[in-house]
Amino acid sequence: GFKQEPRSSGVFCFPHICPYIPLMKKILLILPVFLVMLLISCGKSPQEKIVGKWIDEEQGWGLLITADGKVKEIVVGETGGTEGTWELNDKEPFVFKILEDGELQVTIDLTFINDDEVQVQFDSKGLGEIIVIKLKKDNL
Repeated sequence: GFKQEPRSSGVFCFPHICPYIPLMKKILLILPVFLVMLLISCGKSPQEKIVGKWIDEEQGWGLLITADGKVKEIVVGETGGTEGTWELNDKEPFVFKILEDGELQVTIDLTFINDDEVQVQFDSKGLGEIIVIKLKKDNL
């Protein structure tokens, strides 16, 4: 028998695709980095995420947090409790501070579970009760 040798160098390749392989390899290396950067840049900051009406249905208590830096306590669905201003740091662990007349009143440790739920711990030393409060969709 006559044995025919393959014409290529051992790599199967369509003639019209071969010239683009180096370019495709570069795109495949760059694409994931670009997508991660896009996702990070589109994410909301902690300060944007925290704005809204946060309620703990079981306790009948919550906070109305506005984008202009104001906070109001909500008791049993009615706004009108204590009022003040708020601050939130940029990086984890998130610490939410409520101030009245510039004086620190409450420090709350926050963990974002998702965009609709926050785990709240009222004692920065880790000894306080942990309550999960949910963002109501009828917020501002």
